[in-house]
Amino acid sequence: MLVKTQQSKKTYRQNRYRSRSNRRNRNIKQHIVLGFKVLAGIAFIVLLSGLYAVAYGIVTQCSYFKARNIEIVGAGRLTEEEVLEQAGVYSGVNILSVNLPIARKRLLAHPDIKVADVERRLPNGLIIRVEEHQPLAVVDLGRKFLMDMDGKIYKECQKSDTSGLPLITGLDFSDLGLEGKFSNGPYAAVMNILKLGMEPETILPNAAIREISVDREVGLTLYAFNETKAIKLGFGNYPDKYRRLEKVTLYLKERSRIMDFDSIDLMNAGRIVVDLADENPMAAGGEV
Repeated sequence: MLVKTQQSKKTYRQNRYRSRSNRRNRNIKQHIVLGFKVLAGIAFIVLLSGLYAVAYGIVTQCSYFKARNIEIVGAGRLTEEEVLEQAGVYSGVNILSVNLPIARKRLLAHPDIKVADVERRLPNGLIIRVEEHQPLAVVDLGRKFLMDMDGKIYKECQKSDTSGLPLITGLDFSDLGLEGKFSNGPYAAVMNILKLGMEPETILPNAAIREISVDREVGLTLYAFNETKAIKLGFGNYPDKYRRLEKVTLYLKERSRIMDFDSIDLMNAGRIVVDLADENPMAAGGEV
């Protein structure tokens, strides 16, 4: 019985050793196979990348895709040459080599461009669409900036930018809200005046306004027609005040005094005070 037990133990140890050896061999084989699969995958990716690079180089150098028709839509203040230069696009460029997102970002980096898009038209066309900021007024904040139709400050203005635009004074940087827009009461008052000035047949178009002066206590004073003629509006109820201004200008026109005044005060809803330019004490400061 003792001999059989010893033999059984010896056989069990041998079988156990063989089992461990077989598992180890299987693991080694599995690791080798996995390694070959990984290497094959890497090689396939490298080969595919190389083929893609070669194909991309061939396609982007092919004369068939050279830009022969570049259409620019929406440029006004900017010339077509300025738009192309800003986009990094030139005549004859291979349209497949143009990175559309980068070209769009380049365009949006220009201070005069509000919206931009670049599109391919196979086989040899590009369309560049831009929407420019439309300047509405010049805002004096210590330095002069341009404000667009949305009330957004979009760039510091040059001398050539100020022609024909109203100058807004009396605001400061603390009035700026999100995205460079003014957001408080004085700003809303200024925007109301500028919007009234854009209406057809308005009595006081923006082109006639030289300056909009903001006084936080008194309100708005407009200097129109020339720098000496003041129209005092105060705060609020501007459509009604424009109607009253139309009446008083008609009254002065009937008496051939349409431009013969120093100031018109419309701040009081119950009366209109006109300061005439002559020195006649009965006319100066007269009420209409």
